[in-house]
Amino acid sequence: MSAYSDKVIADGAVAYWRLGETSGSTAVDVVGGNNGTISGGVTLNQPGATTDGNPAMRFDGVNGKIVTAATISIPVSCTWECWIKTTAAANNAAIVSNRFTVQDGIVGLFFLGGNVFVDSYQAGNNAVSSTGTLVNDGKWHHIIWVTNGSTGAIYLDGAQTVSQAQPHVTLTEKVQIGFDTFNAVYWNGLIDDVAIYPTALTPTQIAAHYATGVSTLTSPFVFLEDPDMLKYNLWTAVTPSDSADLARVTDGIWVGTGGNLVAVMQNNTTMTFAVPSGGWLPIVARRINSTNTTATGIVALNAV
Repeated sequence: MSAYSDKVIADGAVAYWRLGETSGSTAVDVVGGNNGTISGGVTLNQPGATTDGNPAMRFDGVNGKIVTAATISIPVSCTWECWIKTTAAANNAAIVSNRFTVQDGIVGLFFLGGNVFVDSYQAGNNAVSSTGTLVNDGKWHHIIWVTNGSTGAIYLDGAQTVSQAQPHVTLTEKVQIGFDTFNAVYWNGLIDDVAIYPTALTPTQIAAHYATGVSTLTSPFVFLEDPDMLKYNLWTAVTPSDSADLARVTDGIWVGTGGNLVAVMQNNTTMTFAVPSGGWLPIVARRINSTNTTATGIVALNAV
């Protein structure tokens, strides 16, 4: 997979269509197995949104769509995520919708000449819109709608643009990508990496998803010459004697250009996180142990 897809999965997605297929008529749900059927004007193997090189799909705005074979139960607290790219100005162009047989669902709409619009007909017509933040500029944009059941919020490119009261209840339905049954409207543009979560992602998680999706490294990390860092390097176990996990070695690295920092642990597993550009990044090397007692051949690097 990739740093981006790993983050989506680690944060608990229950459905995740990467839309990276290069042939065929099936969009694979790599998490929940709820695959979708591709039909109409959908062009596969298009340049994707994220820097991992995974392809995207282009929808023609006429009859191109993806519909899941089975229903998905989406709880009260949930998050919808995708990437979009378009220059279209048409109203009510559906990005992702779960209004398949009943109107009382949630539908993500491309609305009013470039604003992202999410509508819930449950308990009345309740809409939330990112009015004033246009996304029809022909560039990739990261879109998230998150709700706790009473408040809905839209995040664009990692930042919240609107949050307001918006009732939402559990609904079990098929998911449609690029189409909404009740408005009979199709998406005109590209869509990539559609994910659904059974929880409300936090602002920190959302920002990290966007940063990971767009980040690349064009200059190396430079480790400062420091006695502690030479002593406690990646291949030396950290074994503090305390039981509160307080003993640690702190130092940092200079990041010339933003991207992903990958920490390699002694058991050969890795962890990845996004870092900013042109600044000092403090890090910590310390033990990781589920019982919080001793360390056995493992070191982690993490942002602090």
